Amino acid sequence: MPDHLAELLGPSSQAHLILAERVETSLPQARERAVAYYQSGLLTAVDAKLLQDAALPGCQAQAHQLQLRSGPKESGRVELVILLAFPELPVINLVARFPESDLPAQQAVLAVASSLRCQK
Repeated sequence: MPDHLAELLGPSSQAHLILAERVETSLPQARERAVAYYQSGLLTAVDAKLLQDAALPGCQAQAHQLQLRSGPKESGRVELVILLAFPELPVINLVARFPESDLPAQQAVLAVASSLRCQK
């Protein structure tokens, strides 16, 4: 796994969580590059939509979330991207993929993001 730190799969393999270190040290720059990446790929598909692009309060670091849907409304898959900027470290990228209807998976990912701590 040279491109990410950890990869977790839910029991049914419908929920997927990837933790990676980004090259950016600035949250605004990481957000800008993440949005550009999705606009050139996933967001070009029919029915794909950026559902949320906002700060994520309650985390141990400055955080931002992007929530994207692929597939038809209410029955597609969600890609939740959470960027965490810990002081003096590269930005951490948490990517979760799960069915749009799986609210417990979304809440679990947000709980994981809010509990993450990082130190040198």
